[in-house]
Amino acid sequence: MEDIVSDTTFGADFLKAIDRHIATNYRTMSCSNLAAVFWDTFEAMKEETGTSGGFPGLTEYLLFRFVYHSMGARFERELRTGATQGCLVFRDVAAPSMILSRCQRFKLPSGGATPDVTVSVNDKVVAAFEAKVYPTKGASGMKDEVEKLARLRRSRGAPDMRAMIVVFDSRETHPGVAALLDREARRRPWLASVLLRKDARPAYGVLAEAMLPSVLDRAP
Repeated sequence: MEDIVSDTTFGADFLKAIDRHIATNYRTMSCSNLAAVFWDTFEAMKEETGTSGGFPGLTEYLLFRFVYHSMGARFERELRTGATQGCLVFRDVAAPSMILSRCQRFKLPSGGATPDVTVSVNDKVVAAFEAKVYPTKGASGMKDEVEKLARLRRSRGAPDMRAMIVVFDSRETHPGVAALLDREARRRPWLASVLLRKDARPAYGVLAEAMLPSVLDRAP
């Protein structure tokens, strides 16, 4: 019997198509445009299977690649120190002490922290991001996320570290969470947040609130 050879590139092609879209449009796309990439996929999954469950990681992928391109997309991949199963970090070619990573765990005096996306310089975090589809635990759960970022900043952050919580749903859908995040941002000048859906502001400009000027868009 003749062997059946399947095309195994379509999964990679799907992600690369998303990445090309971000690479081309990250300077001009709105927050809502970025959210739409996720929600279009979410709705297609629901239409095809009856539920959107079982498709984790897309929000983190979108956020990581948006940060990647916003930083100039000039990185060398290397194995993460002490990591298993081939986990990688991305080292900035122009500034080798700067590392972009996804889901890197940082040891803290009380446990640890694993932000969805981090930028660090000389092992000190200068920018940290948390991505959420929607706040399933409401305002109390989001308060916990803020406290985790605060502990990370105290123990492993640079003095000027900034952080952002990125929710892919809208302020209108979660007014209590939006109000809490606004209050926390007023209390903590290093913290920013955005609820992407229905937000017409340029995503690149909003992202700048959570990153140091020296980090953003390092392309020549």
